[in-house]
Amino acid sequence: MLGFQWMGQKKPKPSVVSIQRQFVISKLLTSFMFSEKVLQSINYAFELLWKKQVPSYFRLCDKVGRTSAHSPNICHLLIKGVAICGNSNSTWKADPNGKFTVMNDFGDKANVCFFGLFDGHHGNAAAELASKEFPVLLLHQLSKQDPSYQMTADQQQLINSFQTVFREEYRAAEEAFSSTYKTFRTNRREYEEIHKVFAKAFWRMDRLLRLGRNEVSRVQWSGCSALTCILEGVIKNHNKDWAKLDQQGDDSFPSQKIPQIISGVLHIASAGVYP
Repeated sequence: MLGFQWMGQKKPKPSVVSIQRQFVISKLLTSFMFSEKVLQSINYAFELLWKKQVPSYFRLCDKVGRTSAHSPNICHLLIKGVAICGNSNSTWKADPNGKFTVMNDFGDKANVCFFGLFDGHHGNAAAELASKEFPVLLLHQLSKQDPSYQMTADQQQLINSFQTVFREEYRAAEEAFSSTYKTFRTNRREYEEIHKVFAKAFWRMDRLLRLGRNEVSRVQWSGCSALTCILEGVIKNHNKDWAKLDQQGDDSFPSQKIPQIISGVLHIASAGVYP
């Protein structure tokens, strides 16, 4: 918007916009945030939009269809609410290919939630499979690292059905690649194991998509990009001695008055998952 706040109001004159554009670009140039080449690209892009010299297949805003929104129920101390919003676009396809997954009590652990957003292209087969199977693949890897993560019988059955895909030679190569530790400046490897858990789950999802299940095209299979995260919530008593007294039945320290700290860790992993 080049610094203008004229949405819904009178549009400024082209001469005013031109002066403001030059000022913004000059300011960005002096800040060393962007190279001159990038700024020139921004300048060209603005010219195309201003003169509307844009190919029809790029005019997405002119053909945005119905907006859909969904607000799943979330049971987590750190989350007030979650909403997912999507637009259909008649330029490309009437129905969007994106899928999302929200799972409360992930791995049968209270205050642990999984979120996944899967943006499909060339159809929705890859996004559909990834939205259902990636959380199970991730949970399987987590349960091997941390036994407190529990899998249901159905989830374990799904993992067992992939035994012919992930044979011994695949697991050996996977383990060899993931056994190398990275060097951190702080020498802290606190979260490296969960990083590997995400990586293995993504590798395996990519391997499964190569099977072409539910694909309808003989020319080009679908694919998807994924944004996933796990939010772990923790409640800690501020003073362990107070908690101990409360457990002993000391009425001078009622539980509702014990200072508590609600904290959490958010693990985020994003990747392009293509067949």
